[in-house]
Amino acid sequence: TGRFKELAPYDPDWFYVRCAAVLRHVYIRSPVGVKTVTKIFGGRKRNGVT
Repeated sequence: TGRFKELAPYDPDWFYVRCAAVLRHVYIRSPVGVKTVTKIFGGRKRNGVT
């Protein structure tokens, strides 16, 4: 469910699954910032170059 993905998510509840994953990481790894969440859930975007 990111800009770097080529296909849309199949699961209609993808938003709740992603929120649960983020909240789980925040609960387990207490001092979590935006950079940490970006590093965990982010990816590399392909700009049409192979």
